[in-house]
Amino acid sequence: MVRRLHFFTKYMLRFIVVPVVLAVFGLNMGMAQNPFEPDFNIACVERIPMPAYPMLARQMQIEGTITATVILSPQASVQLITTEFASKTPKVTGSLIQTVEDTIRGAVFRVACGGKTVSLIFDFKISGVAADNPKQSVAYGYPNKFWVVTEPGRPMATGRPAPPRAELRPGAQVSVAGAASCGRCTQP
Repeated sequence: MVRRLHFFTKYMLRFIVVPVVLAVFGLNMGMAQNPFEPDFNIACVERIPMPAYPMLARQMQIEGTITATVILSPQASVQLITTEFASKTPKVTGSLIQTVEDTIRGAVFRVACGGKTVSLIFDFKISGVAADNPKQSVAYGYPNKFWVVTEPGRPMATGRPAPPRAELRPGAQVSVAGAASCGRCTQP
C-alpha cells in the first residue's frame, strides 16, 4: 500500500509541479511582445489633453496623419518628440505638427515609464457641412490613435469690396464701362 501511495504521489507531482513551473516561467515567455504588434507604451500615458483642430489648418483644408514618437526622460517628462506627417495632398503642415507637440507636452506620463518611448498617432480630418462656428470632435481608439475631426469653416470675408479690374492686372485694357465706375481710372 505504501508503494502504491508513493507511486501515486510521484505521479501527481508531475501533474502539479510541471504545470506550475510552466505557468511561472513559460507564461512570461508567452507574454513577450507580439512581433506583429509593436509596443506603443500607451499605458505610460496617464493624462493627455484633447487636441483642437488649428483654425489655419481648417481654413486651408489641411488634413493628414501625424505619427509622434515621444522619448521620456528618466523623470517621465517629455525629452524628445519626433513626428512624421502623411497626407494625400502636400501642404503646409506646421500648424498640425505644432498642435500635436503642444498636446504631448501637456500630457502627464507615469513615473515608472521614465526612459521609455511612447508612440501616438493623430489623424486630422475635415468632414461635414461648412458652418460659421464649426464643431469638432476628438475620439480615441486602441491602441494609440486619436481622431480629430472638424466641420469646414465658411470662407472668411475681408469686409472690403473687391478691387477694380484695372488694379488686379496693371496695364490691362479697361473697357469704358469699367473705367466709368472707377474713380481713379482714366479713359483710353
